[in-house]
Amino acid sequence: MEVFRGGARLATLTVAAIQSLPSTTAEAGGESKAGPTLRSVLKAAGVSSFRKVTVFGVFRGRVAEGEITLRDDEVTDQVVLTQNQRGEWRLFAPSVTSEQWIVDVKRLSVE
Repeated sequence: MEVFRGGARLATLTVAAIQSLPSTTAEAGGESKAGPTLRSVLKAAGVSSFRKVTVFGVFRGRVAEGEITLRDDEVTDQVVLTQNQRGEWRLFAPSVTSEQWIVDVKRLSVE
């Protein structure tokens, strides 16, 4: 997963690096999923502060490429990245409707 700020790549995180981060459990839409928080992934990439983060991937259901932007105050300990059965990262958050969940997350961009 690549992490950018202002068009410059800050880091490329391997699957193993993300999997090694502490895991937390979040609940949304009647589902419970575990994974590292989005904030911990950003921290692992060297991001200590940001105003907003955009998560790029594919909308749930794989109907189209998608993205969602969250403000710093929306990135709580309940916003996590989980792995699906294919090993792809998925944004999972109670503050985001299931239609806006991003799967196959490949890139994060902070401002």
